[in-house]
Amino acid sequence: MEIFYGVKLKLPELLAPVSCLDNVEIAIFAGASSIYLSGKKYGARYYSDNLSFDEIETAVKIAHLYNVKVYVTVNTLIKEEEFDEVVKYLVNLYKIGVDSVIVQDIGLIKVIKDILPNFNIHASTQLNIHNSLGLIWAKEMGIKRVVLARELNYNEIKNLVDLTRSIKLELEIFIHGALCFSYSGACSLSFFNGGRSGNRGMCAQPCREKYKISDEEGKDCSNYNKGYFYLLSTKDISLYPKLDELLDLNIDSFKIEGRMRNKDYLATCVNSYRLALNKRKFNRNSKDEKDLIAIENLKLVFNREDSKGYIFDKNHEDLMNTKKVGDNGLYIGKIEKDNSKNITIQLTPNLLYLIERGDGLAIENNNEYVGLDISTKPIFRGEDKKTLIIKKLNKDKKLEIRPNSKVFISKSKSRMQFTHDLVNDRELMKIKKSKISINFDTDKKNHSIVSGFITLTNGKKLSIKKKSDEPWQIARNKAITREILKEQFFKIGKFPFIITSINFNYDENLFTPISQINKFRREFFTEINDLIVNSYLPDDINLVEMKFNSYLNNKNDNNHPDLVNKKNNLSIYINDLDILKLINENHLDFKRVYLEVPYENKEFNKKNKNRKDKININYMVQFIKEAVSISKDRNYDLVWKLDDVAHEELKNGFIKAIAILKKLNIKIGLMTGFLGLDIHLKSNKHELLGSKSLNICNLSSLLNLKDYSILTLSPELSMKDINVFANNYNFIKTNSPDKKLAKPEIIVAGNIEVLRSKIPISDLNSSKEISLDTLKGKSYPIKKDVQGNLNILLNDLDLSLFNDIQFLKSKLIKNFALDCRWKSFKYIKIAYNYYKIAIEKDLTKTETKELHSKLNQELNHILTKFSI
Repeated sequence: MEIFYGVKLKLPELLAPVSCLDNVEIAIFAGASSIYLSGKKYGARYYSDNLSFDEIETAVKIAHLYNVKVYVTVNTLIKEEEFDEVVKYLVNLYKIGVDSVIVQDIGLIKVIKDILPNFNIHASTQLNIHNSLGLIWAKEMGIKRVVLARELNYNEIKNLVDLTRSIKLELEIFIHGALCFSYSGACSLSFFNGGRSGNRGMCAQPCREKYKISDEEGKDCSNYNKGYFYLLSTKDISLYPKLDELLDLNIDSFKIEGRMRNKDYLATCVNSYRLALNKRKFNRNSKDEKDLIAIENLKLVFNREDSKGYIFDKNHEDLMNTKKVGDNGLYIGKIEKDNSKNITIQLTPNLLYLIERGDGLAIENNNEYVGLDISTKPIFRGEDKKTLIIKKLNKDKKLEIRPNSKVFISKSKSRMQFTHDLVNDRELMKIKKSKISINFDTDKKNHSIVSGFITLTNGKKLSIKKKSDEPWQIARNKAITREILKEQFFKIGKFPFIITSINFNYDENLFTPISQINKFRREFFTEINDLIVNSYLPDDINLVEMKFNSYLNNKNDNNHPDLVNKKNNLSIYINDLDILKLINENHLDFKRVYLEVPYENKEFNKKNKNRKDKININYMVQFIKEAVSISKDRNYDLVWKLDDVAHEELKNGFIKAIAILKKLNIKIGLMTGFLGLDIHLKSNKHELLGSKSLNICNLSSLLNLKDYSILTLSPELSMKDINVFANNYNFIKTNSPDKKLAKPEIIVAGNIEVLRSKIPISDLNSSKEISLDTLKGKSYPIKKDVQGNLNILLNDLDLSLFNDIQFLKSKLIKNFALDCRWKSFKYIKIAYNYYKIAIEKDLTKTETKELHSKLNQELNHILTKFSI
């Protein structure tokens, strides 16, 4: 058994996924520093097995005994009606000694900070933190660690690490596992096309379906191949070959993804990275043949073909696997020939894996994959043993496999055997053992007294003293010697300790049966077990209980309050100055105009082909400056809607542009979907509004984002969800009128972004409109962001909450918005006319139904698949 006490160079935490109680020991014995898991609810892998609360408690005890931390994912959006249950769940997790909780919901962060101030919070990658403002926000929120967005490249991460060292914030990155096509937390594709929300842990993985790209004339213009392919399907990330560069970043935690994958994947991935990290304790550049074997082993467990992720792969096409969404396996060679008896495979020269009976093959044959088990002993021929002959069985004889077809190992007998051996052979286990020094003494009545001094790998020191129930007897013949005692106490068995020393204050004149010594030893070590586990329990439980009870007592009774009926407001999202002019000319009475700066026009690009700066600050300033001029003396408030995803470079561009506008004495409100801008602009007097990308689902989120005047509610909320939310919101406004609270706004019509990706969905540089089409006839328009990437996917259907307006008004929702970016003015004028009536007038159900029918009739005359 290999045991590790410390390292000369600080290694990052190795964080492993656990889907069920059986996998806890696999992860620990494979070498995980920490594990992350989920309960049956509120985790981002709803369809994983997950653990009951009792199983979580058992997992915590097992892990802590081996000096391994446990993080529980509560990384979904929390609806208002669920909040009390989730808070109670968090309190219980804290009480059983869970080390940290991984959170997405902004409101939940506030409640944890208020009720459980000593509970470590890790910001989930679902929070989509990708720039320095997000990290500063996280620190202000009391968050201990941020799991960075996967879309960051190496230099971006390096710069963010420098910041986190100064503000004492931990960073975590994914080093292995699945990769989403969309920014995490910014995808609603699954929800709007089947009701299974990725933000609620129920993603149906629509990115693993087949699509094609077509233009406005319906012509297939897919940039990979003509026809339907897996155009949104990414490869997995596997950063093992880049470990040395990653270690230079000085990241706190390396995370392996895979709670939906099997135990062989878990054992192989964790063990491979553990061995590699330990090998680099003294030498960061210690690559050898063991690394090549490890890379092959990682391919032998589930993978969708490997990439180096956004961190290292600059060519986005290197991240995509458009031909296959299942397990890729380990490539071993090509078919040389196939006959009725045998299959001959020419193995790749660099293959190290030893193919054996019991392995499974996947053969890429005519664009399909044929599965084949190796049921007889494989035959190797040639001087280099690189020709493999596999005998066919009767069931295989009808197979016709083309020469040069690629062959992969899809099932590895040796990997399955390794997983089995890992939990049974202690020599394979990569565990951290607590150190114990023992003092043996006797009292005046000849009771044995054993004192233990325990040092945990987290530095904590514990002590224990145990006295025998019965006194030892004066030895008449052979006494118990120190050597005998030492031998008995060194029988550790399965206890995860190591005895560093045993000191005796004993005259060797006593006797007791060896069976009694063994019984005493087992009891002593069991008490040490309990002592170690209990040392992880918090000592402020009474205070937490008091705060939790206070929280419950302050909740409202959901009675509908009688608030003053203020005016209802209709706002609009646009991204075109000509549309803004038409709104003015036609006197459309909007409360606010949210203006997004569109991608630069082609004329500008032609004139500035060789410019070095990727972010054109001047373009943004001039666009907003002109918009302000157009909007002069108008009744609506003009708000600049910033892009919801802004890496450091674009974020800096926005900040500089805002500063220039301030110098020009141009005052404009700002809408943002990335966190931290409120902190940066505290000293400035900009009105700040929050876009739908903040995923507001509950009242606590509004209370946490107190510097915003308007916050857009998540489009994933149902009317039932909004009902509960509105009751609680209105109760607070009635009973605490002085409490600063943003006003909620709901998008009721127009475009809904269902996906935003750093990977261009198409590389077409055409003036034509293009869409992503499914086999079932759905068509999703593809749009550009301000930087010109084709990375925004709009829903195939237009959002329409027209029939719900009267209900929303009855819940005293006052702010409504039409998302009309990329819409024609004809659409805007029609939508405005009808929604204005619905918002300003109290309509019956019959009147609503009649107006809605007329609205649809008018819109159907002008809508195409590109105007939605």
